[in-house]
Amino acid sequence: STKQSVIKDAHQALGNHIGQFVPAHPIAGKEKAGAAHAEATLFANRLVILTPERVTRIKPLQAITQMWEAIGCQVQNMTPQAHDAAFAAISHVPHLTAFALINAILKQPDANEVLALGGSGFKDFSRIAASNPAMWRDVLLCNRADVLKQTQYLIDSLQDFIQAIEQQDEARLFRLIDIASQTRSAWQMTTRDNNALL
Repeated sequence: STKQSVIKDAHQALGNHIGQFVPAHPIAGKEKAGAAHAEATLFANRLVILTPERVTRIKPLQAITQMWEAIGCQVQNMTPQAHDAAFAAISHVPHLTAFALINAILKQPDANEVLALGGSGFKDFSRIAASNPAMWRDVLLCNRADVLKQTQYLIDSLQDFIQAIEQQDEARLFRLIDIASQTRSAWQMTTRDNNALL
């Protein structure tokens, strides 16, 4: 889920053979890890991000691209820096937020009663809080600069909502919700269209 730290380690481990190394990130994770949770169709119609460097050789890059495409994936190339910045926003901070929300509820005296009331929306939002603790500890620390930057964006956005609610500013609160709702709907439609092309 992070690439810059992996590539740094690969340079140390592989030395002159680093040109054979093609970092990949299949966007097909699950909150449960291990062979017991394996899924034969996990990579079908999924995006795979490759983060080659200048030293990456063409033949290994082509071979890895063909391998992912052969099992039905759409391959996209990014720089390691762009990858880590993007996934801090769309993966790492969402996981951090889910962990934090669950922990916030647990701090309340009636936490078990509150959790028992959780419906489909809460289940959808909190699903990733069941993710592997060791893995996500490492992801958040390995990508700490981008995670902290994206977390500050989230805090600023929450402050916008807090101010609108405190001031009972109905118009501003509506706009904030509407922007998010329309953006999410447009993203979902784009995702469906892209999947239909695979």
